[in-house]
Amino acid sequence: MKGTTAILLLLFGFYTSFATNKANVLRGESFVTVNTIPEEIEIIISQALTKKGFQILKDVLPNEEIFYVDLFVFQFPADYPTITITIRTTKGIHFIDKERIKIFGDRNSANLKLASRLAERLPDNIDTNIFFKPTFNDILSNNRISIIGLSSNAITKGYRSNYSTSIKWSDNTITDFIIPNEFDNYVAYISNYQGIRKQLRGTVIKLKLKINLGAKFELVDIVSPFDLTEKQKGMIQEFINSFPLWTIDKPIDNIELDFGIK
Repeated sequence: MKGTTAILLLLFGFYTSFATNKANVLRGESFVTVNTIPEEIEIIISQALTKKGFQILKDVLPNEEIFYVDLFVFQFPADYPTITITIRTTKGIHFIDKERIKIFGDRNSANLKLASRLAERLPDNIDTNIFFKPTFNDILSNNRISIIGLSSNAITKGYRSNYSTSIKWSDNTITDFIIPNEFDNYVAYISNYQGIRKQLRGTVIKLKLKINLGAKFELVDIVSPFDLTEKQKGMIQEFINSFPLWTIDKPIDNIELDFGIK
């Protein structure tokens, strides 16, 4: 089972429903998340869903009810590796679960173990009559309080308050973000300006994007006011890879995302 996105089919009697699965490894300056390979986590979840009757497909299908399965993989400074999973449709979030690990050696192995624990607790059926309205902190929350963690958060909070973000959808199409009214906050948390903070102050980097058939952001081009190294381009790609799935039934082109520092 390979590929960055797994599309899943589940039969409920005469009713057919579909889902897409994505692991978002959050590597912004607010986190110390290990560079876990997203596909390894996606495979764990996909295999668990297959055992429950899901069939793996390649792309989302138009005019069908889609279940969007997102995993947020993160670790705050002086905190535990954590994964939050959400399952939603265009109507809202119908399932949410979270797992953290307190004792661990290798952090990558810890993330894979967390994914396996969540996979074991996946529901056999998704009740679309049940709705959850998690806040930003419900999905990305600290698990423990420490002096190191508080100090680190104070520093990154100062950075985040100066970040500037704007997004322009093609033909004025606006696609709902998983957490209503929290797009800018999410972007601030997953941003990484290490090495370009001084150059970026007072200006922006423009990212040209599309949402592909897998319901994911795809980086088309980077327009920067200064030259970027390959490492910096890789950081931007990690940034784009950290966005959760978009609730679409067809690809969307010509999206522009500007990010910079005030």
